[in-house]
Amino acid sequence: MELPKRSAIKAIVIICLFAVSSLVFLHSCSTDTPELPHWLKGEWKTSFNGITIKEKWVQKGDSLIGVTSWTKGKNKRIDQLVIRFQHDTLIYQLSMDKKPPICFQCTDLTKDTLAFVNKQNDFPKRIVYVRPKGKTMPTWVDNGVGDPNRINYQFEKITSR
Repeated sequence: MELPKRSAIKAIVIICLFAVSSLVFLHSCSTDTPELPHWLKGEWKTSFNGITIKEKWVQKGDSLIGVTSWTKGKNKRIDQLVIRFQHDTLIYQLSMDKKPPICFQCTDLTKDTLAFVNKQNDFPKRIVYVRPKGKTMPTWVDNGVGDPNRINYQFEKITSR
């Protein structure tokens, strides 16, 4: 039996490496692993009826951690926010004062609009973020599509100095 020549062995090794790396690449492309909405990261600011609202989002581990500050004159309130996956569901958790956290579930991860819904909450039942175009991010809260009490916020990205 004759052994293959060195150039033939080298070619077989290259073909095998290419095939294995192609399979790994295709597998990583085909997995439907959901991702956090990284486009939320950073500092955002808006105002509504004389209230200045700021949100700051940072990633810690497998969660986005947010802080919302509401300021009107000398009055200020700070809320804690967390966006994380619970199994395959994106959860938005809102903690206000010393009350138990309120959780909202994202109804659709495939679009540039994230609607977090909790039908048991008085108001809002929905918190909606739209992927920013440039430095502005439309956001609103309401009790559902067509709600006359909908409150719109046009967040602007605060650039670091």
